[in-house]
Amino acid sequence: MNLTLLLAMPWAGLRTSLRRVWVLFSLACLGGALALFLERPGFMHQAWSVATMLLAFWLAMMGLLLSSLLLPALEARQLSLPRLQRAAALSLLLNVVLVLVAVAPMVWLSGHPRVAGQVLLLGLAAGFAYALLPALWILPLLLLLMLPFWHSVGHLWHWRMIGPNDPRFIWVTTAVIVLAGLGCAWCWRRLLRYGVQPIGWRMRPTILNFHLSARRMTGDPQVLLACQTPSWLLPQVRMDAAGPGHFPRTLRIALGGVFLPVTVRSAARQLLLPGLLVLITFVPLLASKGAEHDANLRATVLSFAGMGIGLLILALMLTRSAQLFYRWRRPDGALALLSLLPGLGTGAAQTTRLLETLFGWMCAWTAPLIGISVLAVMVATHSLDLAVLQLIVLGLVPAAEVAAVYSTLGRRPLPSWALAVLAVLGMGLFIAGDDLLAFGGRAVLSGSLATFLLVGCGLGYAMSVLLAVRGRSALRHQPHPYLALE
Repeated sequence: MNLTLLLAMPWAGLRTSLRRVWVLFSLACLGGALALFLERPGFMHQAWSVATMLLAFWLAMMGLLLSSLLLPALEARQLSLPRLQRAAALSLLLNVVLVLVAVAPMVWLSGHPRVAGQVLLLGLAAGFAYALLPALWILPLLLLLMLPFWHSVGHLWHWRMIGPNDPRFIWVTTAVIVLAGLGCAWCWRRLLRYGVQPIGWRMRPTILNFHLSARRMTGDPQVLLACQTPSWLLPQVRMDAAGPGHFPRTLRIALGGVFLPVTVRSAARQLLLPGLLVLITFVPLLASKGAEHDANLRATVLSFAGMGIGLLILALMLTRSAQLFYRWRRPDGALALLSLLPGLGTGAAQTTRLLETLFGWMCAWTAPLIGISVLAVMVATHSLDLAVLQLIVLGLVPAAEVAAVYSTLGRRPLPSWALAVLAVLGMGLFIAGDDLLAFGGRAVLSGSLATFLLVGCGLGYAMSVLLAVRGRSALRHQPHPYLALE
């Protein structure tokens, strides 16, 4: 197998549209990091650190992509093709070297090559660890990896954080990378040796969920996800008060997935793991001894919280929109049966009830999160102007979701190439604006940066309005909203 085929092997399993999206995403990350590295001094406080985190995120995603080489290696093992199995491992090594060579000039341009190099290697190791290690190990592993960042573990409320500029941070980086590398190599070898046997959820790595979806494309993704989820994490649906007299809850049960009304106990269990992650990440920072001497530490933690909530809003929107699109695209005829529910009324009444349910569920999740994120930025920066700008940026998400709902229900989705371009540009604008507002502080309001951000948001709102009007106009001509796209 020649060098070109080995380098192209990770991309062979991706659809053409997904490859284009990945290329645009890579260009956006690399271009944004390069622009920050070359920016004039004083443009933004520690712009090189923001660029380094952007590159670390790109490397984590590349680690997730390269980990997918386990799938052809596993297939080759089951089909007794040792040459293809060795080719997958060799392709992994060559692509890792290629990725590191691509970011090496960026490390030099940062002006802090030692610190930037360590953070980038941590990002790459995090991507591989998330993909190849069992999901059950992620939370305790994160807890163990957080401990070396503290100077005194024995005194619970007198910890002192070790930053990347600390000389001891190199030992932390080395330990994390070595542990992640050994763990990933062990999991790779274990799966190849026992790949024919079924793997339980306790030992099943995340990347094999993509393997299951690839082998059973005709199945319902919600059913496939439920098969790989432990029973104690499965949602418990609230069936009480469902019926002709309570259409919103009835429609949410019929739509399923993220729209399901679950019990309080089930919701608490589903929020347990994210809550523990937040506690592990932020509570030690706020309670550390360094908070007494560093006035900027709490502002930094609040900035991270505001950025994290913004990314959570984006993730929830993408999940809801993707499920709605898939639900309306399935050609099995189950969608049309929703129009036969008793008491829904005419087609216009059915459309009104469905839109009220979808937009009500969207507001119930999005509005509180946006409020908390804006409040965190305002408290961290003490600037009302930045809080308003943050509100404008975060408002792009519900605007895009409204456009996605109308386009789906009106059977007027965009072509895949146009949707990919708009999605990458929109997510790039949202993530870049959210990061700049969280970490740029008042420097965002100086110069032309705020103007560019407002112009980009204006274009995003205009495109969302045009798509929403286009889909709503088509929806009004439908006999009822429950029509499949195909």
